[in-house]
Amino acid sequence: MATYSDYYSEVQDLEKELDTDKNNPTQLSRLQSRLDKLMYQYQDNESLGSDRFGLYQLQAMISFRLGEFDKSKRYLDYSVRVKGSSYKVYEELNSRLLQEDYVQENEKIWWWLIIAPICSLLLVALLQVVVHFVLSKSNTASSTLSPNPVTELLNIISFIVGGIAIILIILLPIWIIELVSRKRYNDGHGYRAGLKKRNGVLIAVFLATWYWAYTYKTDKGKFWLNFLLSIGTAGYWGLVAWIWAIIQASTRSERFYMLYPYYKDVHSD
Repeated sequence: MATYSDYYSEVQDLEKELDTDKNNPTQLSRLQSRLDKLMYQYQDNESLGSDRFGLYQLQAMISFRLGEFDKSKRYLDYSVRVKGSSYKVYEELNSRLLQEDYVQENEKIWWWLIIAPICSLLLVALLQVVVHFVLSKSNTASSTLSPNPVTELLNIISFIVGGIAIILIILLPIWIIELVSRKRYNDGHGYRAGLKKRNGVLIAVFLATWYWAYTYKTDKGKFWLNFLLSIGTAGYWGLVAWIWAIIQASTRSERFYMLYPYYKDVHSD
């Protein structure tokens, strides 16, 4: 059985190699593989207590060398949370992270996806006004028995646009979550804050399938599976999805939410 001295020795060895290997991608990949094994072996070992912060510090250092600054910041912040206080490596690496340039993520597309349903519904309403109050009078005046091709065309356009609007409205929570995520990234100068477990559980309890929209980057497949099954079963699958979402939201660890979307799901929690 692994002891504290084993853990401490392995962490120190990794730190030394990391200082030696600098930014060699091949060596960093090898060190990442070693760290993954240490994470699996030690991250849930309660006997190590706050000393487990070393695992997250190492992940932050490797991610920084690979240019994954958002990931590095997330693990670095979590290392302080585990340790319970600031420390020298944290302050030095955090200072370097704050100096890194970042690229702002595009928020416009998500604004348009939120606004588009409203615009689509207004367009449908306008088309129906034209059909019922303008063309209907024209048809009455001409007293023609054959259907007006313009009326039929406008009705088809209204049906298509209205259908698209409904789909966009149903998916509105995704667009809002993605927009908020990007705004937090941009406002935070390139770093996203971790998610909160409490919020995830509340979403699962009250909104069922939309829980997987909250953790969309990790649970994209689960979201679409449950969304399509709910539609295909006229909502009956929603009860199964609701129970599934509550169980998953409540059994996932705080670490999963804090490190999302970078948490390694080695224990499937």
